[in-house]
Amino acid sequence: MRLKLAFTPENMDKPILSDIILKTKVPINILVAKIGTATWGEIVIDVKAEEEKLKSVITLLKKAHVEVSEITHILEIDYDKCVACGACVAPCPVKAIKQKPDWTIEFDEEKCIRCHICVDACPTHAIKFLG
Repeated sequence: MRLKLAFTPENMDKPILSDIILKTKVPINILVAKIGTATWGEIVIDVKAEEEKLKSVITLLKKAHVEVSEITHILEIDYDKCVACGACVAPCPVKAIKQKPDWTIEFDEEKCIRCHICVDACPTHAIKFLG
C-alpha cells in the first residue's frame, strides 16, 4: 500500500520510519520525499505488509504525530486531452507507461516511481499526479 506522510516541525528531525521498521520488521520503501524549510515535509512510501502489520505501521505513524493518507491512485490520465502521441512512453525509466496496439496509453501503478517525467513530456498536459 502506498501512503502519503506529512511531517511537522516537531517530528521532522526524528527517525520515525527507521524506528517503525525496527519495531515492526516491515520494509518501507521511500518513493518520493519533499522537504521544505524546517516547517514541513512530505514522503510517499510503499509498505508491502499483511493487513495486521500494515495497521501497526499506520498506528505507529499516527502516534508519532505524522499525518497519514492512503494513496489509491497516484496518476491520472485525462483521456479527453490525451492524443495518444506516445511522448510519455519513451522517457519513462521503468516502463510504467505503455502504448497498446490500439494506440491508447496504459499505466501500471506498481512500476511507477513518481519521477514525473511523463507529466513533463506530455504536450497536452493530460497527465497529472494525485496527492
